[in-house]
Amino acid sequence: YIFYIDENTNYFVKYKGQDTEITLPTISSIGSYEIYENAFYNNTKITSVIIPDSVTTIGEHAFYGCSSLSEITIPQSVETIGNDAFYWCSSLNTVVIDNLDIAKAITFSSQGRLLNNLKSGTGVVKVKCGSLQDVTSTYLTNTSYFTATYQDGYAVFTKK
Repeated sequence: YIFYIDENTNYFVKYKGQDTEITLPTISSIGSYEIYENAFYNNTKITSVIIPDSVTTIGEHAFYGCSSLSEITIPQSVETIGNDAFYWCSSLNTVVIDNLDIAKAITFSSQGRLLNNLKSGTGVVKVKCGSLQDVTSTYLTNTSYFTATYQDGYAVFTKK
């Protein structure tokens, strides 16, 4: 893992390892940090990523082109996700998002394209929320390409 630390913000800049399943570190000495833009750009080896609560931002194109990435968990601490952070993640199958505001931004906006990137028939986005209506009432206008259900505190969106 390569980090850049300045006086105002800490950045995870690049992953250079060979592991396919990654749990990003929690580093008590630096506290919170951002996943910098292009940090995993075109990394075709990673299959899953767990992001710790110490991450606040996922930068633009952070996972762009990660064609083997099939599963990612985004904690509530993440407040911002840059444009096309998950674009061209052609194997993306399961996304778990614990922050409803972020889910609305990246899942249902044209910039997020997260639902578009999921595999048809099996792709799932799980959004932690109080009810399915929390998500669907405002943000879901086109349900022709996915179905929505509510299970165990999560709105579950499955691509048709």
